[in-house]
Amino acid sequence: MLLHHAVLTTNAFFEGVDYPFFTRGLLGVDFFFVLSGFIIAFASSRMLGAGKTLGEYSSHRIVRIYVPYLPAGVALYFAYQLLPDLSAADREIGLLTSFTLLPTAEATALSVAWTLKHELLFYLLFASIFISRTLFKCVMGSWLLAILLLRQLLEVPGSGFLQVLLNPLNLWFYVGMAVFLCPQFRLSRIAYWAGFLVLASALYVLVINGFSRIYIGLVFATMIILFTKVENLEVPAPRFLLYLGAASYSVYLVHNPAQSVIARILPIISESWSPVLAFWVISGASLVAGIIYFAFYEKHAVAWCKSKTNEYFRAKAKSFEVEPARD
Repeated sequence: MLLHHAVLTTNAFFEGVDYPFFTRGLLGVDFFFVLSGFIIAFASSRMLGAGKTLGEYSSHRIVRIYVPYLPAGVALYFAYQLLPDLSAADREIGLLTSFTLLPTAEATALSVAWTLKHELLFYLLFASIFISRTLFKCVMGSWLLAILLLRQLLEVPGSGFLQVLLNPLNLWFYVGMAVFLCPQFRLSRIAYWAGFLVLASALYVLVINGFSRIYIGLVFATMIILFTKVENLEVPAPRFLLYLGAASYSVYLVHNPAQSVIARILPIISESWSPVLAFWVISGASLVAGIIYFAFYEKHAVAWCKSKTNEYFRAKAKSFEVEPARD
């Protein structure tokens, strides 16, 4: 996604960059939704196993989404109010949706945040499992039928609640949940790496040749199965990749506005940037900006908020404890 936006930004300011694989980087949304379905199913299963409540689930999800998002989303909203020409996109930016991520007919100031509206809806509906498994099955089954059937019957607007509720992209959340339910299996190390190379090659061919995103999304799902369901192999990931994974949400939030700023600064530094060099500088600098945001803000703010919510629920649990009877 970062490289996809870097192509768009570079071509807007310098022109002449042609990376077909990165140009279709919007397909990263499909991967993001599949992965989200898997992660929330996995995390919720652990919370249920630990006896966590609906309140604890909700507080964790709210902290995880809003604490990193709000500084970036709100700051960009006010930036666009003060400098209307800052964005070349033709869209109506809304205060309510920018501050709350509620799906309205207006756009969020942070353009990539449209995916968070889907994420929040998924979290909201998935919360039903903390009330009743039967309710969860009814809620998720009804949502699936609504996406498959109601979208064909209703005239769905291009934005707003119905567009978020009935968007076919939401089906990738179900694929992610299916990935979570896949049984563990065993592979030899050779078979594991051979499978990885086959999937990576298939992904490249499908993207380059413009195949349907359905096939590409299924390759994403298979890759997640390979990475998470092989039980007999320990394939250590380099530390920098683990750190990058932890910082991925910050990178997601910060990279697009950072690229816009960097693209405006580069001509001030020098007028002789080649488009290819500008592309890689914009990509690298925006990645660093996201890592800095994670290191100095997200990591500490989320940890602090979670510690406070955990204290609250521990205190609440103690208040319900029954004191032992006295003679």
